[in-house]
Amino acid sequence: MTLGWDIQHFDIKTAFLHGILPKKETAYMEQPPGFETPGKESWVMWLMKSIYGMRQASHCWNQTFHQAIVEWGFKCVPCEWCIYVHHSPTGSVVFAVHVDDIFSIANPPEENIRFREQLRAKWDISDLGPIKFALGIAVECDANTISLSQTAFIDCVVNQFGQGDVHPVDTPMVVGLQLHRPDKSIPTPPEITEWAAWTPYCKLVGSLNYIAVATHPDIAFAVG
Repeated sequence: MTLGWDIQHFDIKTAFLHGILPKKETAYMEQPPGFETPGKESWVMWLMKSIYGMRQASHCWNQTFHQAIVEWGFKCVPCEWCIYVHHSPTGSVVFAVHVDDIFSIANPPEENIRFREQLRAKWDISDLGPIKFALGIAVECDANTISLSQTAFIDCVVNQFGQGDVHPVDTPMVVGLQLHRPDKSIPTPPEITEWAAWTPYCKLVGSLNYIAVATHPDIAFAVG
């Protein structure tokens, strides 16, 4: 922010429908109910592009997007494949992409306008303006800083897992806790069995890990 670069947020509409299936891959689908071709109701369709629900849809979209971006002169950062950079005599653009969400910074701001028009000429996009909220993270920018917050997401996780009435602590872990492998010969305490029965453990750990990685590294040790 100290350099005053412009930050914008774009979204590619129905991104997975733009993914082009490779010629070596053959996929068929039945005609959707209510959209059958008269006289050919029993025919199946040979898919040329991906559709939502296909396992390879996200990969096809990413390959299609990458090819278009490279043709425009962007280069992928080797250490982070979701970040692309483009330098030209008129300025620079750096953007990160998450599936169909694009977060772009540019200097001067006109480069973001140029990039937006390139996207718009290729796909149908939503111009969300200066970034404010993305991927469950609220973003606030001023002249010198960028602040990230996941308050809404954290509140949702807290309420979903029945922790709305607990009190906050500075150190999010039991002090002096010694972890050990459970002795399977000893019956599991009833309260643990009951808790495990109604708690989607993988979703809980995944939610906490996302919070730790995105905005709260202070809980990373406890989550680990």
